[in-house]
Amino acid sequence: MTLAFDPVPPEIRQHGLCEGHTYPLVSIGKRNGPFAPATRKPAKSAWRYPSIELRSANAWTAVILDCDSRKSVEELHDTITSGELPWPNWITVRAANGNCHAVYALKRPVLRGSKALAKPQLFGANVNEYYRHRLKADPGYTGVMTHNPLPVHRGEIITHWGVNEPYELNQLAKVIPIGWKKPEIATTGIGRNCTLFDACMRWAGSPKNIGFDVLPAAMVLNQDIDDLQGPLPQGEVAGIARSVERYRRIWKARRRFIDLSPEAVSDRQRRRQAKSFVARRAKHADRDFLIVEAFKVGKSQRVIAREFELSQSGVQKIIQRDFYGVV
Repeated sequence: MTLAFDPVPPEIRQHGLCEGHTYPLVSIGKRNGPFAPATRKPAKSAWRYPSIELRSANAWTAVILDCDSRKSVEELHDTITSGELPWPNWITVRAANGNCHAVYALKRPVLRGSKALAKPQLFGANVNEYYRHRLKADPGYTGVMTHNPLPVHRGEIITHWGVNEPYELNQLAKVIPIGWKKPEIATTGIGRNCTLFDACMRWAGSPKNIGFDVLPAAMVLNQDIDDLQGPLPQGEVAGIARSVERYRRIWKARRRFIDLSPEAVSDRQRRRQAKSFVARRAKHADRDFLIVEAFKVGKSQRVIAREFELSQSGVQKIIQRDFYGVV
């Protein structure tokens, strides 16, 4: 029997990473000045590169913080040694300046793209945003590429291994103070992803947009995202659009959309008025019966109005409707 290929090396899996990309982005990093362009490589060879994508093909597999300043590194040290924040699964430190990446592997990766679920994405975004905020980590870091923790850096990167078990989002969220609110402008990769997802869901949920595809609107909304990282890649936007289309199909099947045509609006108004009229008749049926009976025995409309505390014209309408049959 042939076992399925595991894209996560055993050394990484035993330190918490549960899922990996079979064809991740890789880079040689900053060895020659600016960060080298990223390309995709098969997982068997990808883990030989200094920088690698920790996301899988359709999920965020870890919370990654880029502590690229002295203040941020100090915050990381102080918060994890004091117990304010949990220990990462590993920390990769650049030997030249002490800057580092802290990685919290997730036991249940957060789906992204076409398979994304709204609530886990929002929860994951909240956790990512708080940890970045608390550690004063780089708000321009996308959370895609990180230092390879394996010894492939020729001494440029030093790995400090932490806990072995991956974290549930609930565990990471326990340290978030009550009342803390996620920033309106996303500062993390998953936060930006969630912002676009929410915007597309609102657009797709409007009845006036029911006849239009989500993808073109998602492209426009993506350009409107105002953060430090710029728009999401087109592939990411297409995945979000497919996910929103899936939700819209469910809404259509459940008839959640309202027809806004003049004919449909007029028909709904007539039905509401008829329903309201029937409800009013039922509510005052006993009173109206007594009014008609009083009129039958010879009481004047003025006397009846005084007895039932109604206007004389109101009594007249009830008698005309229920006694004479005039509507």
